[in-house]
Amino acid sequence: MLVFASICFAVTLIFEANIEAQGGAYATGVLVLMTSAAVAVTISAWRRSQAMKWAFLLISLVFSYTTITNIIERPDGIKIASLFILAIVSASFVSRALRSTELRVEKIEFD
Repeated sequence: MLVFASICFAVTLIFEANIEAQGGAYATGVLVLMTSAAVAVTISAWRRSQAMKWAFLLISLVFSYTTITNIIERPDGIKIASLFILAIVSASFVSRALRSTELRVEKIEFD
């Protein structure tokens, strides 16, 4: 519960409690997700030599253009995404550092 509250507090501080900015971040996140899915389908279609591969390529290009345009017009989405990526990488780094000092073998038995 504390983690959730701190995330909400951080988002409120970053966007200065601006609903419009938070909407931009949401739109950017949804567009990036849809663009990555479209690109994945396009790659799969090209590898399988499907007849619809050109249509998938066109759809991927449209989503890519829309995402880039949204990011340029409303950079708030990149701001929040960067914060979450930094938090995940930092938490992973700390976790890995703590695990590197663990003793994983308690005893050795000779045959």
